[in-house]
Amino acid sequence: MPTVSSGKILVTGINGFAAMWVARYLLEHGYSVRGTVRSADKGVHPREYFKSYGAKLEVVVVEDITTKGAFDEAVKNIDGIFHAAAGFHLHADDPSELITPAVDGTVGILDSALKHGNKVKRFVQLSSISAIENMSIKEATVYSEKDWNYNSVEACKKLGRDASAEDKYEASKTLSEVAAWDFMKANKGTVKFDLVAVNPGLILGPGLHEVDDPMKLNTSLQPFFIAVVLGQFPGEMLAKPSVAWTDVRDFCEAVIASFQIDQAGGERFLVVAEQFCWQEWINVVRRIYPTISAGNPEWKYEDTTFNTHFDTRRARQILGVAYRGWDDTARTVMEWFREKGWWGKN
Repeated sequence: MPTVSSGKILVTGINGFAAMWVARYLLEHGYSVRGTVRSADKGVHPREYFKSYGAKLEVVVVEDITTKGAFDEAVKNIDGIFHAAAGFHLHADDPSELITPAVDGTVGILDSALKHGNKVKRFVQLSSISAIENMSIKEATVYSEKDWNYNSVEACKKLGRDASAEDKYEASKTLSEVAAWDFMKANKGTVKFDLVAVNPGLILGPGLHEVDDPMKLNTSLQPFFIAVVLGQFPGEMLAKPSVAWTDVRDFCEAVIASFQIDQAGGERFLVVAEQFCWQEWINVVRRIYPTISAGNPEWKYEDTTFNTHFDTRRARQILGVAYRGWDDTARTVMEWFREKGWWGKN
């Protein structure tokens, strides 16, 4: 499927943490961007932030992404779609509160692209490591793009409201991506664009989105703030293995490459640096900012068993992904916290 190095790209949920960064990278690479938001007020900040790009940024309202035909107008005269509109939070009661909008929104925009997106060349699903890795598996495991996290899906089916918050979220990411691939198979021969999925880890980096309270940060940056800046994670949580992490800039570079590189069509890409525990981030930050709380100063790397590993060769070989180091990511996050007035002095 031919790709384009210029043109207009639709970015859904443009006001979100990752989507704002994706829009910035697209604009910097010379693309025009049409972003969707769920209400007019959510479009104010993206318009203001990107005002220097003038008419190259357009923001439109799609109130309910689960409504049939919701994206029919938004996909017109668009060369590519980067689908990011799905909440990342861990507060759902019933699993369907996360799963239904994630799946219906994905299928809905694909259907709109099929019927009304005559110029669309490629659909990039901004997926997640959660669609690949299952955190409940304790045995040593090497994950790659061939893996699917059906464990969380089964947990939600079995336990319903009693399923863990993590399983509810992870099931929504898994089923959303599955729905995208199933749609492409069901419409093979009719659909004129191809599909790519990019699966990052916990995305870390400074925010571009609108947020005025660190307790309202997205679910990747809020635990960083609580664990590292506030020092409020208990010791056992600091030493517990968490998911893998991805610098937001590495993620954006992978996403842009996944759209531009012909060979990426029809592929999934696992884009993660490595697994971590929160004490590691505290130690990294303390090397740069010694006044930060020490967390658990007795912790040693060998105290934590990291059984999860990732085969990221596909992203390196096809997309040319290279990963920034811990210090770089830590510094950019902490300096953004400082600029926001949440830590230290300007």
